[in-house]
Amino acid sequence: MKKNRLLMVAMTALTVGALVACGGNGDTPEDPGTDEPNTSEVPTEAGKVTFYFTLSDKSVALDSYASYYLTGGFIGFATGTDAYEMQKNGDTNIYYCIVDVPDTSKTQGNEYQIVKGYNSSSNMAASKLGLQWVDAYKSDEELALEALKNLTFEFKAGDAKVDLGTHTFSTAVSAPSKPLANYTLSFKFKASVPEYATPYVFGSFSGWRTPNGEDTDENKAKMAEGRLTTVDPERKVWTKKLDVIYADNYVFKLLVEYSSATLNVTWNAVDETQDNTPFTIYQSDGDNYTLDMGEFTMDFDKKLPDPTKVVKVDYVFVNSGTAALPEGVEPGLCGDFLSWTYTAMTHLDDGTWALSAYQTTIAEHQLGVINMKEGATNWAGSITAEGGNNLYFTLTAESKKVIITGDYSKLGGAEKSVGTIVVE
Repeated sequence: MKKNRLLMVAMTALTVGALVACGGNGDTPEDPGTDEPNTSEVPTEAGKVTFYFTLSDKSVALDSYASYYLTGGFIGFATGTDAYEMQKNGDTNIYYCIVDVPDTSKTQGNEYQIVKGYNSSSNMAASKLGLQWVDAYKSDEELALEALKNLTFEFKAGDAKVDLGTHTFSTAVSAPSKPLANYTLSFKFKASVPEYATPYVFGSFSGWRTPNGEDTDENKAKMAEGRLTTVDPERKVWTKKLDVIYADNYVFKLLVEYSSATLNVTWNAVDETQDNTPFTIYQSDGDNYTLDMGEFTMDFDKKLPDPTKVVKVDYVFVNSGTAALPEGVEPGLCGDFLSWTYTAMTHLDDGTWALSAYQTTIAEHQLGVINMKEGATNWAGSITAEGGNNLYFTLTAESKKVIITGDYSKLGGAEKSVGTIVVE
């Protein structure tokens, strides 16, 4: 049986991997109006730190099979049972966990999320326990943030406690259920997917497991988990068979990648937004069910051009100011043609920096200049377009050089700065 009940209302969620739980500076949650509780008796432990939050009395009840789980940049936004399970502090409305001293010097080190999830008493499969990136199970305060933003906490060396403020949870975790077997997700493209391309789907139903490009068995397994297959000679209908899935609300991202990108995804999303698309699996679907996920449109010539149509160009970074690069700063490029991998540039004799003779597909592309000495882990202090958006450019068969102009003195600074881009 095949059924279409895809909810096409966009929900904002955070991604992995590259993508899912990251962003800029967050906000500290505001108290929605509850009385300030007495936190003097929150448990502490020598050499450890107690994270705690106050549960708003506007929250729905927490079922016994569910717990609150804490994650953040200080633990690499760990998921599942690697996230910290929080417990109730006696008869108060305070929940806490005692953990190692957080390293807030890490990327997004003082950013966090609290998400409800199944605990061990639920008897759910191990893959369903702990923190899963389900938007509905986050607090209202977290959901109120812009896409890719996280809440932040304050911590100073020597602090024994970290107050995460007051949180309101408006959605209960679905009751544990029996897993469904041989469940198929079916996606239809309006235009045929080119022979050189392969669709992928990642989402909360698979824990947002995505590969990072390294040649490991784990990354091979992650790539296989997301890959869609087809028996349609027109290459329009693609499916993903799930051996086991639980009835629940989920979100997904549909991507199309070059088939040669066997261990990496560039998040070349079909919908071209930062939002994830929700869908629901019902217990009544039963085993051996096929869910119609809808029809999708993608301009393959623009978003995923034929890789055989390429041009060799030089990418040159030129100083628009008069001051030199700050000490210890070295330019690098990050763009779609580099699979969004940070790539160092070479210092030329004329004082410019370049990524020379790089073979790029003839199409529209985007990039930014980043500071490679920052560990190549974020876009802090990068040179981009107005509003912090990527710099766009279009290559033709006649293109020879891409010139990026920006103020050297601002690269690697506290804020992004604006640059320009010209194709010759």
